[in-house]
Amino acid sequence: MIRKLLKLFFQSKFYFDLKNADVLIYDYSSSGFLKDIIKKNKYQFFFSRLERFNAKIFFSTLLKSGSSNFGNNYFFNFIKATKPKIIISLWSINKCLYDVKRLFPHIKVIIIQGHNFDVDIFKRFKKFPKNSFDFFFVYNKFERSKLGKIFEKKKIHSIGSLKNNLFSRNPLIKKKKFIYLSSYKINNVFPYNDTKFMLYLDKFCLTNNLKFDIQTRYSKITNKYARFIESLNFKTLDTILVKNDHSTSYKNMCKYKFVASSASTLANEALASGKRVALLASFSNFSNREYFLKNNIEKKFKFGFELKAKAKAKSGFFWSGKMSEKEALRILDNVVYSNNQKWKIELRKIKNLMLYDYYNKVFFKKMKKINFPIKERFNTNVKK
Repeated sequence: MIRKLLKLFFQSKFYFDLKNADVLIYDYSSSGFLKDIIKKNKYQFFFSRLERFNAKIFFSTLLKSGSSNFGNNYFFNFIKATKPKIIISLWSINKCLYDVKRLFPHIKVIIIQGHNFDVDIFKRFKKFPKNSFDFFFVYNKFERSKLGKIFEKKKIHSIGSLKNNLFSRNPLIKKKKFIYLSSYKINNVFPYNDTKFMLYLDKFCLTNNLKFDIQTRYSKITNKYARFIESLNFKTLDTILVKNDHSTSYKNMCKYKFVASSASTLANEALASGKRVALLASFSNFSNREYFLKNNIEKKFKFGFELKAKAKAKSGFFWSGKMSEKEALRILDNVVYSNNQKWKIELRKIKNLMLYDYYNKVFFKKMKKINFPIKERFNTNVKK
């Protein structure tokens, strides 16, 4: 542990100014966009991945508690020093958040679902205290029901995706081509799902006189990724899009008429917004172990359609768990050429996957009741 702390000391950034703020945003990486809805000077970040430390709290924690359980002790000492009234985060499964109420019962804790829940995640929730938070905002009614059996149900609210709800269902600009949501993560294998689906998409676009762009997860295109894409020799690829900030992927997605993905929460968010989305993965092609090795994504995540009790099918109108050219061309054809009435019927079948509350009316109404410092432009049309 000492060696790990020394590594952190030399690799992390230290800062010395310490301020009190009403709201502590837990984890910049997952929850950074929350600064866009909170009044200026009313928040600060806790860098929960230990990429930045307050020098004073770092050394006082080390002197008082040593290296054992350093991350947790540093977090709680940070709370003592900065005295926040509210802690909010989209890192919904982090144990530290569920310990806050035990040590600081006066602090309001707000947890927001920021990613798809796998089928086993509820077992992890059972390990946390029942009274761990004041609000928990989730994607759908299924998840509210499951969590309501573990925590106090009245504190859990179904709102869809907080990020996605800030973007309109009906953007003015629509590029009549596909945006492919890449699941590639730096230092991981190039996902089999991505590779195969993009090749099938390229073939479909070539036949149907269409183009596609790729939306990446990162602010830069690495040489490794550029070489990988070049090796696939796409005929209809236009642009590789980078992620400049927390909203880039959402803003870009709004501009496209068609979306394609193999594994992305953003794809489910696109469906909630009424977008035409093609989903294709290789769940049915491999065993769990083989699937993980080829994609570094566990099989249990799937597309989330298992949330509906009667949804036992392995494929649907715009999605399939079998990676094949035949399946790819079938769903892509349905996405592009089905009429609006048919598309609305298909979307209704999976309406419980993720809700959509444009401009987060439910969330902001709940926040006003606890005097959460919302930016003024979000207060319009929200009654207390």
